[in-house]
Amino acid sequence: FSADGGALAAWLRLAELEAADIATAPFDAAACRDALPTMRALSALPRDDWVEPHTELAASVGIAVAILKELPGCRVNGATRWLSQDKAMVVLSLRHRRNDIFWFTLMHELCHVLRHSKKETFVDAKSSGVNPELEREADAFASRSLIPPHAAAQLPALRTSAQVVAFAAEIGIAPGIVVGRMQHDRLIPNNQWAHLFD
Repeated sequence: FSADGGALAAWLRLAELEAADIATAPFDAAACRDALPTMRALSALPRDDWVEPHTELAASVGIAVAILKELPGCRVNGATRWLSQDKAMVVLSLRHRRNDIFWFTLMHELCHVLRHSKKETFVDAKSSGVNPELEREADAFASRSLIPPHAAAQLPALRTSAQVVAFAAEIGIAPGIVVGRMQHDRLIPNNQWAHLFD
């Protein structure tokens, strides 16, 4: 289903207002890249324990991260917009309520912050008009950031949920992210190990 343009615009405006209230340091691309492994590791924290440390870490490198439930008709997972030359906004909707989708979307949006134009708004929604090549680049960045290629090569060998949990702990991410990647890569059915989504 395509996103409703009016609902999407309203959601983005609400996100801007929320992000404007988040104090951030001036954007520092090098510091943001350095912070990515720490951000990724926060996915392994239980429930919502990652929210405050992640928000603070993002703010320290110039990114206001807002978490805002989608409005009816938005059909959006996340978006990126620059509020000024020194402050980026990343907004996440928690759509689908799966941690693999949340963390993939976060890394996807961070790719837009780090690599793409400050003049554009990037919206992860159907009919958003975003350049598909840039979206593919952001998807690849998110995949590599969460599960590096050398680790992804081990995914076909995971046969039990216990192996998934152990593998996730070994590489330092939430088990649900591993399950989501395996489902996406069609290594397992879409309903397998759903209990590992947080």
